[in-house]
Amino acid sequence: ITLNLTRGKDLEGIYIRLPAPQEKIEEAIARLDVISEDTATTRILNVSSSVKNLGDYIQNTDLSQPDGRLCRRVRKIPHATP
Repeated sequence: ITLNLTRGKDLEGIYIRLPAPQEKIEEAIARLDVISEDTATTRILNVSSSVKNLGDYIQNTDLSQPDGRLCRRVRKIPHATP
């Protein structure tokens, strides 16, 4: 799975392939910090996956809102085993 993440209302973002080691996730977050100062919202802009229609379910998910069930599942992806 490859996610295109962005901050706030920005359309510029970064790509991260999951699952990923913690250092790659931290690097992606640091790159997002450079793109946008709006750290209140980190969202999925686009999804590339072999799972049909996955993007339809998780696109535009705000990863900054940990209370949502979908968000909790998306946050587990980096730690999944291939």
